Amino acid sequence: MAAHVFRAQPHDPIHTDDFSISCSPASCKPLSRACPGPATCTRGSLEAIKTTGDRPRTAILQLEQAYVRQTPAIHAEKECKKLMEGNVNGDSTALQGKVVDLRSDTVTRPTPAMRAAMAEAPVGDDVAGEDPTVNALQDRAAVLFEKEAALFVPSGTMANLLAVLAQTRPGDAVILSGQAHPFQYESGNLAMVAGVLPHTVPGESGILEPDRVEPYIHARPRDHHLAPTTLISIENTTNRGGGAIYPIETAQAMAQLARKYDIKLHCDGARIFNAVVETGISPATYAAHTDTLCFCLSKGLGAPVGSVLLGDAATIEKAHRFRKMLGGGMRQAGIMAAAGLYALGHHVDRLREDHRRARYFREQLLDTPGLSFDLPAPTNMVYV
Repeated sequence: MAAHVFRAQPHDPIHTDDFSISCSPASCKPLSRACPGPATCTRGSLEAIKTTGDRPRTAILQLEQAYVRQTPAIHAEKECKKLMEGNVNGDSTALQGKVVDLRSDTVTRPTPAMRAAMAEAPVGDDVAGEDPTVNALQDRAAVLFEKEAALFVPSGTMANLLAVLAQTRPGDAVILSGQAHPFQYESGNLAMVAGVLPHTVPGESGILEPDRVEPYIHARPRDHHLAPTTLISIENTTNRGGGAIYPIETAQAMAQLARKYDIKLHCDGARIFNAVVETGISPATYAAHTDTLCFCLSKGLGAPVGSVLLGDAATIEKAHRFRKMLGGGMRQAGIMAAAGLYALGHHVDRLREDHRRARYFREQLLDTPGLSFDLPAPTNMVYV
């Protein structure tokens, strides 16, 4: 691999195919075949110190007062490996002054073993239901959660939306927490795509209590001014609630309330396995109180993409049609499903390590001046 050392000063942008840096006013040097490009700057300088071959790659070895955003982060990956090896070998200073990305559990990367499973996966046309690896993932998820059927989809956002589309009609009302991911972070798709009215209910750490939800239910309103409630959506664990776990008793009571009014209950279980490993309650027990439930493969479980929606066969059949309508039908998707299968077989128990590290991280920072922690860290999230 070719190596480059880029020297620059901050503030004026230079853009290349794979990264951007900033530099101070200066005369631009023409980019040769040895330099990445094309550059779009009119001032500043970029110097390639060393290169081999006609198509050098951007393995950045040294930066002097430069801001770099590189994709993929080849440099960061190599440096992280060096640091971890140094730390394992007893070098206590190896990690000092380094940056660890803790923005989200979505920044995980596939392990070498997961990549191998992806490379070896048998595939077919999943839109036609003929991809054996996708079918294996769906079957495994259905058995694990004891639901009739499962559907592999590109994202948790799509899984939540499909659950709504399959169980409501435009003009219906959906009850959920004002902190819930579908309300806060899914681009208004409840209104724009599903055409439903979100009724938000306050709850501690994003957890809804049945006695607070019931007054919002209009299941069979005699007053036609009101939108009929047809779905309640809960989240386990809660995102904006700091990874709070839905008490199983509360979930059971919410299911009883939904049955009382003959409405559906959906669980956004993007991080349901974090709840599973922390409480010891099985996935099937959590799922038993819901009509539909989805979980994410690309967060702490480490797969590159994908979520699974579960429910009865009729509901999943409807969701399958809506998936196609939304452009979520995938062809040889077994490559991605293989990562999910590997994650379910190898990474679920390791979520405990994330929880332990999150608690330790929070504990070490509790007395830091200027920092406050309004939420506990029951699972893998620390909110500062």
